[in-house]
Amino acid sequence: MEKQINILKRRRILDIIAIAAIIIIYAVLTFLLPENMKAEEGLSGFISGFQAGLGVVFVIFALRNIFNINRALKDEEKMKEMYVELTDERKLQIQKEVESATSSIFMVVLILGAITAGYFNSTVFMTILASLLVFASIRGFCKLYFSKKY
Repeated sequence: MEKQINILKRRRILDIIAIAAIIIIYAVLTFLLPENMKAEEGLSGFISGFQAGLGVVFVIFALRNIFNINRALKDEEKMKEMYVELTDERKLQIQKEVESATSSIFMVVLILGAITAGYFNSTVFMTILASLLVFASIRGFCKLYFSKKY
């Protein structure tokens, strides 16, 4: 159980760091970015709202995790429930299958999007291509890492 406590404390610290990073990045980009580097006028309101909304949702989920971890650290019964939830083999296998399928489907969608965008707009094509290359690189590095680890 001591190992579980250390894992939860580490997760709590990571959530706190993530919250601080989001707040700092949002503040810096909102208030310190020169006006000529911000989005064009027609989309700036939509983009700002999207960024703020995404940040708020992320912070809410991180705060919820911190709250649940604190509750589990104070109550032995909650700790056991959280341990069972985090180590349930069926749930972990389903999560692995979902992530694998999602990764493959997303790769195909990016490829189809790049092909389609190439006919209409070169900027959109290059953006999707860059996303595809980053995603494929991350996926490749993860495959290498986990094939050596297991």
